Parts: sequence; C-alpha cells; structure tokens
Amino acid sequence: DRAGMRARLFLPVLVALAIGSMAPALADPAFGMWRSEPDDRGIVTMIQIVDCDDRICGRLVSVYDAAGRPLDSPDAGRAYIWGMEPRGSGQYRDGRQWVPERGQDFAARMVLEGDRLTVTHCSYLVICRDQVWTRAN
Repeated sequence: DRAGMRARLFLPVLVALAIGSMAPALADPAFGMWRSEPDDRGIVTMIQIVDCDDRICGRLVSVYDAAGRPLDSPDAGRAYIWGMEPRGSGQYRDGRQWVPERGQDFAARMVLEGDRLTVTHCSYLVICRDQVWTRAN
C-alpha cells in the first residue's frame, strides 16, 4: 500500500529532525562543577561551568585557603570564564578568563580530557599560563 510505504519512508526523516533539534539541549561535557589547582597564594576556587548562548561560561562559586578552609570572597558569583566556543574533541577557544590574583581578564582556551580541564590564559597572546582543574561532581 502506497500510503504505508510513504509513512515508513517519512518516519525516519521525522525522527532525524527531532533528534537534530534536540542537539543544542544536550549537555556539553565541560558542564558541571570544577576545582582549580591552587594558585600562587594557595587559593583553590570552585567554578560552575554552564551554557551561555551556545558558548561556555563559568562562575566563581566558592573559594578555599591552602588548608581547605572556606574563605569569604566578595567575588563569589562573579564571571570566571566566558565566551568559550566548543570546537569538538574537548577543545574550547576564543574565550576569556578572569584571573583573581591579577585582577584582570585575559584571552583563554580550554582542553577537556576526562575529568581534567586545562584552562590556559594568555597575556599579550604570547605569555601563557596553564591551570589544571578537576571535576568536582
């Protein structure tokens, strides 16, 4: 029967369209809570990474001293990374990172490998520094 044949041919197209429209809603593997390695002062930060209009951004959630004690921080809730563009294969480019100990933001990129996120910020695009974050959740 021709109607049944058309329905069988059309159904896979509908399924493909539905899946394709859901793709933006899928969680990026970088989403979640991350713990920074200690900075030059021994301070560790917790950063929540989320979606921001098809880019990746993260906010400073909490701050800890070298002994792991929570610190009050006026920067809690502040944007920590933003504008990261997912490029596939765990690569993120064209973002910015705020660096608390410098009080400035810099050009940044990220590389995700399992539960490790290497965040690199560069000043003057030639002096770069890596920091490795570990997944906290």
